[in-house]
Amino acid sequence: MSRSQLNIMQPLKTVEVMTDDPCWQTLFPELSPEQFLSDFWEQKYFLVKTHPSDHFRSLFSLERFDELLQSVPVQSSAFRMLQTDEDGNSTEVKPASKEAAFSGFAEGQTLVLNSVQHYQTKLVQLCKMLDETLTQRHSVNAYLTPVVSGGRQGLPVHIDSHDVFVLQVEGNKHWRIYNSKDWLPTNNVSEEVDKKTLGEPVEDIVLNPGDLLYLPRGYPHVAESTGEAASLHLTIGANTLCWRDVLEIALGLAEKNERELRCAVRPAQLNNKDAFAQSFEQAVNAFSSTIDTGSLCDEIFRRCFASEARVAQIGRLRDTDMLNRLGPHSLVCLRPGLKVHVTEDDRVRLHFLSKEVSFPKTARPAVELALNGRPLRAALLAQIFDTDGARRFIDKLVRAGLLRPLSEDK
Repeated sequence: MSRSQLNIMQPLKTVEVMTDDPCWQTLFPELSPEQFLSDFWEQKYFLVKTHPSDHFRSLFSLERFDELLQSVPVQSSAFRMLQTDEDGNSTEVKPASKEAAFSGFAEGQTLVLNSVQHYQTKLVQLCKMLDETLTQRHSVNAYLTPVVSGGRQGLPVHIDSHDVFVLQVEGNKHWRIYNSKDWLPTNNVSEEVDKKTLGEPVEDIVLNPGDLLYLPRGYPHVAESTGEAASLHLTIGANTLCWRDVLEIALGLAEKNERELRCAVRPAQLNNKDAFAQSFEQAVNAFSSTIDTGSLCDEIFRRCFASEARVAQIGRLRDTDMLNRLGPHSLVCLRPGLKVHVTEDDRVRLHFLSKEVSFPKTARPAVELALNGRPLRAALLAQIFDTDGARRFIDKLVRAGLLRPLSEDK
């Protein structure tokens, strides 16, 4: 499979980009993505205290937390309640009812809503922007910590296996950050925090509403509420795509085409180190010679970036309902926020929203028109298809969620 020459690996910025949509400057107004990647990413923490106090309330709020708590089952994985004792040991409590969750909060327990980007359009957009800028997958958890005498922390001193962006929405949070060993933990390689060897914090700060903290994985840290109001913050976590993950995906592709990788290891090979070394080298060579990096890159994109919608799909039902009222002069356009990956072999294939839609290679000019971000009429496709063919092309892409109608026939 060869990579298409269509230049749409990056998001199409020309389609209905509103000025108040979350963008890189929403987080870092004075730091470019290039500078962040070179100077801070996976290296050192970074604090932003230049935003107004209500800066993140357009993304989330205490009222929105309250609304979601009414609809999210408290015994599902979407909800957690945390209690930390006087020794800093945290336990997760599963309340029997929503009333028990409210009571727990009143008694000092932290409430957590996981993956709130699924319920908030602007958080979807923010995650998508970070996905594209940092080539990692991002999700958002919301932490609500009450105020009690002496402050309250939701989690003890701990190390995260992923980088986080902490957005202080309401209230205040006192953070203590300790020195990192710079060893980049993952879900497979982690380490418990030894409180005896922590030493003094390298940073002791209070996040106020509108503040942002970037914290790379590997930094031990702890946070507790302070002040006179509950603390609400969002934690945007980067689900890191490591080279280990790439090798695992590559091995999965290689074993489909290389029989030697599927052969069992023989007892004689395990019982003789020289024989094992020779057989292992043969397997590694078979693996290396089988991998096509172009196909590997396509597969990584499909799994890691096209496997879940990073776009608000509100309106899909109305769009489908409008199909039978569309005519040659009806306007359609690319759905905002879609990241589309195109490959080409005997057909032109569009990968998006966990699906693949393909067309004959003769339809390539029509695909380019559909993806250029400008409104499109079926009549403009007359030189590529006949009238019925143009209608079927648009109908297929509207049903798939790639195009959306802007107008009916007048």
